[in-house]
Amino acid sequence: GDALADVFVNAHPLAHRSWHEAKETIGRWLTPESRAWIDVPGTKRALRLDGTTSRYSPAEPDHTTVVVVQSKEEVLTLTVRGTARADVRAEMDRAIRSFRLVTPGGGG
Repeated sequence: GDALADVFVNAHPLAHRSWHEAKETIGRWLTPESRAWIDVPGTKRALRLDGTTSRYSPAEPDHTTVVVVQSKEEVLTLTVRGTARADVRAEMDRAIRSFRLVTPGGGG
């Protein structure tokens, strides 16, 4: 059956928010069960954090992945949250693996 999933992207100039501040903010609402450095094209570094959150109640857990990336001028977070089902997680992983930064008008 159908399953709800959300994708959020937030961008902040490094002049206003550091890499460490972004990670601290995430730590206030997500306790990662795993963390791994990943390659995201167009970024200097990217950290993937996976954990469980509750959208409406603890009885309805969601799998949540946050990827924190740093580019030359920004810190970005990609948050993907969805039902903790294997088929949904596979699609969430596919979306996360497709994440990349491109330069305006430059492709890549």
